[in-house]
Amino acid sequence: METLKKMSVFLMLLIALSLGIGGLWHQLQGGSMFYTLIGLLYGLSLNFYFKKQEKALYTNSAILLGVIIWAGYQHGINFL
Repeated sequence: METLKKMSVFLMLLIALSLGIGGLWHQLQGGSMFYTLIGLLYGLSLNFYFKKQEKALYTNSAILLGVIIWAGYQHGINFL
């Protein structure tokens, strides 16, 4: 079970870093800071998950809700 936790933490770290670094690059090219913010929030969620805090679930839920709201804002109601 410990191996599964290490693998999931590593995967979450890769996702947070790729979103954060890619978002920063996108922001420097004149884009929005959305991906940078999502990367930072995902890193925060990873910290909560690593400490076995319930806040990780709430942070991930907030990220998902934020992505859905952002997509609706950017593309209207028919974004699917």
